[in-house]
Amino acid sequence: MATWARKAGWRNSDSEHNVKHIPMRQYYDMVQEADGNFFESFTALSWRQENRRLRASSEEDLVEDKPLPVESQAAVKPDSRKLSKDELDTLYKELMYTIRHRIGTTSDGHSPFDEDLYNYAQEVFHITEDRHRTLLDRAKELKAPKCVLSVTVAEAKDLEAKDANGYSDPYCMLGIVPPSFSPPSTPGGKPKNRLSFKDRQRRKSRGKDKVTQTEDLIAKSPILVSEVRRKTLNPQWNEKFRFEVEDLKNDRLHIDIWDHDDEASIIEAARKLNEVSGIKGVGRYFKQIVQSARAGQDDDVDDFLGCIDINLARIPSTGCDQWFDLEARSIRSKVQGKLRLQLQLGTQERDTPYKDEAIRVHQDLYDLFVEHEARTHSDQVFDKWDGNLSQPAQTILHQHFIQQELTMVDEAIVRWRAYSKQHLQYAFDYEFLYKLLHELHNSWQPDKLTREEEQDLAESFADFIELCMSLLDQHRGLFPPNNKQAICKLEYILRCLQLIDDMPAYSKVCPFHAPMRREIIKVIKQGTKDWYLKVRAITKPMTHVSEEMLQAIVNEIHVLRNAIESCDPLKPLSWFLSSDEEVLQSMVKLTYEINTDVQKALKYYNKLFLSVVKVDYFTVAYKQLESLLHKDINAGMEDINVTLQTEPSPSASDEEDVTISTSLFELYLALKEFHAFKESLPASEKSELHMDSFYVWFEPAIKRWFSLARHKAFRRLEKAVELDKEVELVHSMVKHSTSAVDATCCFGQIREFYRQLDWPDPVGAYTFVTLVMEDICSGARYYAELMHKKLKAAGYFDDEGQFDVTDQLCITLNNIEHVKRSLGSLPESLGFADIERSMQKVYGEVGGQQSHRTLINMMDSADDDMSNKTSDVVIVVGKKMQPDIKKFVFHLAWAPDSARTDDAICPLMEYLDNNLKTLNMSLLRANFDKILDEIWNVVLKELRETLDGNLGKESPFYCRLHEALDILLDLFHADGEGLDEEAIQTEDYKYLRETLTLQKATTDELIEQFFLEKLQEQRVETVANYGTLSVKVYYDNSDSSLHVEVMSGKDLPALDTNGYSDPFVLIELCPSHHFPSSAIEKTSIKKKTLNPLFDETFKFPVAVSQLKQTGACVLFTVMDHDVLARDDVAGEVFLPLAEVYGQDRPSIPEGFRAVKQNTVILIRPELPKCRRPDKHNGTEGALIKFLLLNFRFLWRRKYTPETGPMGVLETRTWDKTAQDFYKKRRALALQCG
Repeated sequence: MATWARKAGWRNSDSEHNVKHIPMRQYYDMVQEADGNFFESFTALSWRQENRRLRASSEEDLVEDKPLPVESQAAVKPDSRKLSKDELDTLYKELMYTIRHRIGTTSDGHSPFDEDLYNYAQEVFHITEDRHRTLLDRAKELKAPKCVLSVTVAEAKDLEAKDANGYSDPYCMLGIVPPSFSPPSTPGGKPKNRLSFKDRQRRKSRGKDKVTQTEDLIAKSPILVSEVRRKTLNPQWNEKFRFEVEDLKNDRLHIDIWDHDDEASIIEAARKLNEVSGIKGVGRYFKQIVQSARAGQDDDVDDFLGCIDINLARIPSTGCDQWFDLEARSIRSKVQGKLRLQLQLGTQERDTPYKDEAIRVHQDLYDLFVEHEARTHSDQVFDKWDGNLSQPAQTILHQHFIQQELTMVDEAIVRWRAYSKQHLQYAFDYEFLYKLLHELHNSWQPDKLTREEEQDLAESFADFIELCMSLLDQHRGLFPPNNKQAICKLEYILRCLQLIDDMPAYSKVCPFHAPMRREIIKVIKQGTKDWYLKVRAITKPMTHVSEEMLQAIVNEIHVLRNAIESCDPLKPLSWFLSSDEEVLQSMVKLTYEINTDVQKALKYYNKLFLSVVKVDYFTVAYKQLESLLHKDINAGMEDINVTLQTEPSPSASDEEDVTISTSLFELYLALKEFHAFKESLPASEKSELHMDSFYVWFEPAIKRWFSLARHKAFRRLEKAVELDKEVELVHSMVKHSTSAVDATCCFGQIREFYRQLDWPDPVGAYTFVTLVMEDICSGARYYAELMHKKLKAAGYFDDEGQFDVTDQLCITLNNIEHVKRSLGSLPESLGFADIERSMQKVYGEVGGQQSHRTLINMMDSADDDMSNKTSDVVIVVGKKMQPDIKKFVFHLAWAPDSARTDDAICPLMEYLDNNLKTLNMSLLRANFDKILDEIWNVVLKELRETLDGNLGKESPFYCRLHEALDILLDLFHADGEGLDEEAIQTEDYKYLRETLTLQKATTDELIEQFFLEKLQEQRVETVANYGTLSVKVYYDNSDSSLHVEVMSGKDLPALDTNGYSDPFVLIELCPSHHFPSSAIEKTSIKKKTLNPLFDETFKFPVAVSQLKQTGACVLFTVMDHDVLARDDVAGEVFLPLAEVYGQDRPSIPEGFRAVKQNTVILIRPELPKCRRPDKHNGTEGALIKFLLLNFRFLWRRKYTPETGPMGVLETRTWDKTAQDFYKKRRALALQCG
């Protein structure tokens, strides 16, 4: 490897990849101030935009911990009915009556003490102790209500199979029995005979006619019977029965289950006996029932399946729904199975004023209790109350509910109305309200309400919906999206609305209501519009005021000045007016606020509204904002564009243009961000939006910006070159300056501007990308020109002076290369491929390709211009080094014959290596390769001039130059670290390599090379311009001889005036130094023919080894015999002896019959193409010599001596063999007719 490559630590990749620039704040400040930080102001816009997002995000985080806004301020509070004093007294007396006549055992969550209930009632009604006693005494005077028991026989399971088919036909008998009649017990405490409504009578067969005391028990109410369920052990009845209870504390409920066996049913007997009246309590002997049913029957009776006996005093006030184990009638009986009963106590015949208005009274009580509880908790953070009433309140309301025998739907409606009414004042938890709605929904039974009750329920729904809609209208302020508590509340508001819309109760009481989804969409639109107008009012600058208003303000100020002696001079009134910049900033702020809101809509609100009420919140809000924003922005931009169109063309000093363009671009980015949210819309909603063409507003401003950017870039480049400083790289000897860095940064900022522009219109995008290309390419050209001028001013291009590798030279080349390389990324960074595809959609494939080609041509043109500037510098390097190289090549060529080539070339090598070493350490790879290539060509040029000026020398002269060429090749190739193979293989190099290789060869080697070339020429010849010759050739090892048969010629050229020829053929083995003893043979002459038939054979004694010599061939020369003149040459054929048939066979007994005929195309000998330039005389020779000396690229083969072996043989005037061969071949060429 060359020294320059080894010591430099050759860089396989460009050195700038390892660049680490040292910051120079002061330098950059000075450069940026040259254009007023024009480009930085636009780069900062994206940072400002991102900072706005981060700030909005941080504000959302702060909102998460803030307390929720008070929604009651936004609520609509309808007037509610207030009870009068008399109504309250009557209601209080109803309450006392309810407490006094409590029924059922106390359940969990209810108060067991009446005193607690009285105290709570006093607290709610604000009743004094005296008034309380008075009203309580009045309640005591009222007649006690009658107690009733509601029994639902639901089902039974696992009953005993009494029939032969493995099933039973069960039915139930049930009634109320008094406490005085209980079955006797055994000594162990177990009942001996349990009471039954039917005693199986087998006494006739047993001879027992007496009835025991147990059989004389009577029922205190009618005995009721259920339906028979056929063939089942798990019957289901779901039948309801109702009994009056005289003694709730002592009476019991008794139920029998029987298997029905015959048609004379005990059921009918029981029903008939129940129709008998006049007996107290309508009781009957159970035995009489049996006897009535079995009169005239045999022993075929119903089978007993079990019974249940329940103490009514143990039934809870809340009722019960449970399974009871069936019991046997006696200790000898065996039963199985369970019976499920639903039991509920109630009253009837209440002696109160409101006995016929149970639901209204219950509603008034609920309203009072809920209001009292809400007021009690109002001092706390209210949402912490779960809405559940206190224990006394629940107990009182529950007693009133069961005593009035209200239904579950009555209770659900009353609760909902009470809480929804107080919610308008106290704002309950919406999750609690949602549960109330669910209870109402689950318990709803159609056609159970009166018209008045339906109206009351409809009013409660309407008030609640109105409240929710008013909250949704202001949801942005009331329910911040980053506050989990607020979002949870909003979710349950929506759930409540959706549940109401789905409820049959709502459809029943509000049959003409609008769909809830449509109402929600309407509220979202209105709320969005209200919010937009509020934000616009906040961000809007002070509007222009009329002259009358200005005059009024002036007059008012004069009054103030006269009244206040010490006041400062007032400021001018210009702040009352809004400039274009203020209008732009106002629109920017408005758009950013909207973008933040749209982001929240998409991130938070939309998911919630979609999942709960199936409303696409984002679409509704976005389209509403899009319409409003378009109207305002359109009006503002029309005025601004009118202003821009009236202004003159921009220049680098237009500071106001910078401000306007910055604000405009900031607005463009904000609107582009807003328009990008369009992609989140459903496909059906994306078409025909107002803002789809928002970018059209900015076309004039952006075109103006690109025009201004070019001026600013030129100003910055001038300042950067003026203040140029060297930048040390990681590799200490490789440098470029700060101006190159600043230039690429400037171009990068222009590209960044276009990237942020992201113009949506393909045609417009192509227009703007061409403007970007013009700005960057013109800037790159201008920078290269500035650097070139700076180097020229330093005297680099002066003809005088010795060549030195200076830092300024290297920095200039590196800077231009650094900037030029930045152009290479433009197709990718500017999206040439995307633009081509977009243009193809508009203008077709040809239009797309043409647009791409235009952009590439712009880049290539700038690249070529910068490369030309680099080439100007590089050519000067070669030009300045040429005199020294010429001197060292001269010493190399004319060194004494005794001097070794390595010693002769040493001065040239040291000179080249030292300079290349310095250049390699100081230049980028691309620049070094250019200079390396230039120096290589200069060296080759000097070697060629030396060679061409000294043709005809003896071999040692050329051997030295050939060795020198190899040494120089190693220097410039540097084991692959220098010039590549393509750069080395120049025309000069190929000429030198070929010529020196031939010149150092012997005469015999040159002759052999000549015949090799002729054989190759023969192989590739395909057109028979001079006819063909058919021959056969083989070698016979048996006699060591070559046999040749000349058979015929065809389509030979007519060389005589009669249109024919007199052809004959000369046969010769060549080259002659391989066949010294072989004579030239000749065929007979064939008169006046162009298609002669010879059929002549010849034999040449030749050793087989001679056939394999280099260039060995048979030369057939076809001649035209002339009598008075010299014979003409018609053509010649060269056949390689190495390919002759028979060389690998011991003998050929068949002779020519074994050889295939070979028809070969004739070729003609050629004259030398040109003589050496120095042998030309006069003006032509002088012109050619001038061109050869001054224009390297004009050196071509046609201006040099004949190349190849013949050219070398021609120059060997000192070698008789060479001259004889050359003259012979020249004579043959001259003999061609």
